[in-house]
Amino acid sequence: MTAELVLYTDAYRVAGQVDPGGRRLSDWLNERQADQVVLRDGAYQLLSEERDPVPFGLMGVPKIGVDLVVPLDPPNLGAQVATERVALTLAYSLYTISGMLHRRSSDPRNLASLLAGFSRRFVPISVAEVRCLVNPHFDADVSVVLANIERLKFWCVSS
Repeated sequence: MTAELVLYTDAYRVAGQVDPGGRRLSDWLNERQADQVVLRDGAYQLLSEERDPVPFGLMGVPKIGVDLVVPLDPPNLGAQVATERVALTLAYSLYTISGMLHRRSSDPRNLASLLAGFSRRFVPISVAEVRCLVNPHFDADVSVVLANIERLKFWCVSS
């Protein structure tokens, strides 16, 4: 079963379909064996310009270069893991994300450890406000974004 998503790099917005092999998208993204996100039937746009999207049939994007992933399909509520939510802001080179971090019971209580890549590269942020610093055309309010903490510039807890 395929999943539709939008991913953001430090220069591009890429929309397309992926095949997570029946797994939750977050589990699939956090697999360390697969180094690329392979998308089908989508389009990409340069973030610094407001041009029409460029269509593609097949595209590979190294995970190390992906800042954010926004699933477009409705969440699979049966596959969710119980989490504690923490309000915070994450900053990237071209984005800020404000929302609720989902911390699992197996995650470290210390946020610095969790956000240093303790067990996951991509962490879920729900009820997220994504702001593109170079082009507000790409700002979005989304139900969930998977944020690559290996690309993070800084984080702060909302007061």
